[in-house]
Amino acid sequence: MKEVLNSKDLEKNLRKAVFAEYLWVQHDVVFGGLIQTWMEIFRPAGDCVRSYTHRVAETPAGSSDREEACNELESFCKGIYEAVLTSGYRHLEGIRQYSCWKDVVEASMSSLVSGR
Repeated sequence: MKEVLNSKDLEKNLRKAVFAEYLWVQHDVVFGGLIQTWMEIFRPAGDCVRSYTHRVAETPAGSSDREEACNELESFCKGIYEAVLTSGYRHLEGIRQYSCWKDVVEASMSSLVSGR
């Protein structure tokens, strides 16, 4: 890890990764919207999960406060899971316009190549 972080190529590789994410999410007509939605769900969720897990770790084992914290974390994670599944199924309806998986891949790749 230290070698990677100290690498002269780190900035170049990070720029490539950001550009690849932008290219895929912004221009992939089949999956771009779904990936964008999932990113919008997961980005803020990470902070909440850290907060909940910190609260769990800070409360004494076996206490009612710990149980409450664990229940809140579980409920939050179930909500995230539901949001991901719901958005996935919603997105699946749009993919049904393609007759087969080959058509999905071709539409996705052609949109990336053309930059639409």
